[in-house]
Amino acid sequence: MTGAIGFKVDNHLLRTVRIQRYFWFWSLKSRLFYTINRKIFLK
Repeated sequence: MTGAIGFKVDNHLLRTVRIQRYFWFWSLKSRLFYTINRKIFLK
């Protein structure tokens, strides 16, 4: 469930990098998800 939401959010992030990026940066939950995504991307 979280993965699906994350994927949708990621798409939106690409659409609005400026706004979404700020929101993610100021969001703890988003920050955690970003770390997980980074780990997957690095793999």
